[in-house]
Amino acid sequence: MNKNTSPQSRSTPRPRSQARGRTVRTERTPRAPHPSGSRQSSGSAQRVARKAGSKAKARRTPAPLTKAGRIRRMLITAAVPNVVIVLIIMAIALGSLMLTGSPMAWWYTIVAEAWMVFNLAPVSAADVHISFLPALPALILAVVVAVRVRSAVKHKVSVKDLLTLLACVLGVPVVFTIIAWLMLWDAGKVYDVSPPNLAQALLRVIVLHLAAMAAGMGSRLWRALAKRYGVPPPLVDATLPDHTSGDGVREPAPAFVDHGEVAVDLSKNTLVITGDEAWEVEGLQDVPTIAEPSAPGPYHPVHPAAAHIFRKAQVSANDYVVNTKVEQVIVVGHPTLHRGVLALMNDPDIELVVLSRTKDFTNQRGDEARLGTTVKVTGEPSREWMKICEGATDMAGQAVRETLEDEELGFTGLHVAAAVGDTLSVNDTLVLGASNPVRDASMVGLPFDGVDTYSPRGAAGIDGTIAQAIGISLATQSLDPTNWRAPRVMALMGDVTFLHDANSLLIPEDQARPENLTIVVANDNGGGIFETLEQGADALRESFEPAFGTPHGVDVGKLAEAYEADYREVTTLQELLDTLAELKEYSTGITVVEAKTTRATRRALNEKLTAKVGQ
Repeated sequence: MNKNTSPQSRSTPRPRSQARGRTVRTERTPRAPHPSGSRQSSGSAQRVARKAGSKAKARRTPAPLTKAGRIRRMLITAAVPNVVIVLIIMAIALGSLMLTGSPMAWWYTIVAEAWMVFNLAPVSAADVHISFLPALPALILAVVVAVRVRSAVKHKVSVKDLLTLLACVLGVPVVFTIIAWLMLWDAGKVYDVSPPNLAQALLRVIVLHLAAMAAGMGSRLWRALAKRYGVPPPLVDATLPDHTSGDGVREPAPAFVDHGEVAVDLSKNTLVITGDEAWEVEGLQDVPTIAEPSAPGPYHPVHPAAAHIFRKAQVSANDYVVNTKVEQVIVVGHPTLHRGVLALMNDPDIELVVLSRTKDFTNQRGDEARLGTTVKVTGEPSREWMKICEGATDMAGQAVRETLEDEELGFTGLHVAAAVGDTLSVNDTLVLGASNPVRDASMVGLPFDGVDTYSPRGAAGIDGTIAQAIGISLATQSLDPTNWRAPRVMALMGDVTFLHDANSLLIPEDQARPENLTIVVANDNGGGIFETLEQGADALRESFEPAFGTPHGVDVGKLAEAYEADYREVTTLQELLDTLAELKEYSTGITVVEAKTTRATRRALNEKLTAKVGQ
């Protein structure tokens, strides 16, 4: 649980069996205004502003990539199930000896024999040799190991991670088996027992734990490895089970295209830019990365508001000059959100490498760019370059924090995005609407590692965003129907996006409904994104509202009520924080949270942020 939220009401979550079916609407007692009035709103703005930088940075820092860190993490993953089994064996053996009054000297012999049984190794006692043992103990151990492997590989994993995990999954039980064999060998000098053939015992241990590792990796990871190493698709389809969703319906396999390998020298000042449909490219994990919210969380994030710095040859401050010009940009997927980032990709003085796994490339430079799907890397980023990127990110993050703390700007969509980000936890799922929400989410620190994020890009625009959120919620909760509470799905979108797809809230009575979906609507009564573009300039204000602002005045609460969705209205940042904290603890199916924001200060907000980052 995210302990940094400020829940004012902690209701006991209801079991999922009670949540199924149509949402039951209940009357809520209106909350009294906070005694501190506007000062509370100011304090919450500062609190969220601080977290927009520091908390996002903490979330985006995964486990260390060093060899020692990787071994430590994977060793813990592999050791836990084996240690647990050994402790259980020791406890049962000790209890049995105490109940029967048998000599305690038998204890370590029983523990060693039991370990052999759990690993299908042959046992021998009193001239009785058992080569084939009941499979249930070994099956229990294999299932526990497979579950641990699945937890280690379900998110961010590389080939190096897999090799390290394999070594640990095999190494730990092999060491334990050798220790058990030595214990039996020593006991054979006193009791009528003898150790099994060591080679045969180790072979069975390795086969058992290899099978557990293979099962824990899952078909998706095996398909990815098969694709990476060129295994023929017909062989893969015949060997691995189909991709299925929670209800058993087959999912279409992605049509990946291999465009070959590109050689890159990472000793050059390099930035990776990742967008929609990006993936984790082996060899680029240590490179500073500007990532859009729907891309994987990078190890070394660079804030998009700092992109312009990397087009300058030098930046000076306090009589200190640093060379900030990026020499090489590697694009993964399809980034589209930020003009400053796209300018980096379009700079003819910067080498451009574009990677894609589909037939389409986000390539604005034609033949000047090198295209591929994988990379062959040489060199590594310099320590100086890493510090420059980290410093630029810290500067941009501080600029966002200071802008959010400016009380004159009021309650804007950027504040809403910061509050949503503040209440996200690992294993939550986030859906971001097009236009301002996805860009605001990027400004406040997304993507977060451990939070699956979806956003319609390209020609999709604002079409079907609510439908997408409902579909993702249904798919997420169907993955484990036995879970007592559905996983949390949050959707952040603007008012125009919400109104455009409001009919998707109409779900037939005989169809499944989301059990834990919160839709946050940042309602600035029109097209807020146009306030920040050229058409929002002072010279065009006379015709701006009818052409671009398009105020609608729709009562979102009545619309939500018409579709029998729960509804909350908030007008301040503190109210939004309290409401999201409450919904985090108690879900009521579909809840629409309308955050009534202003767009009157949106252009001024962007200008202040731009001035702070020196653009």
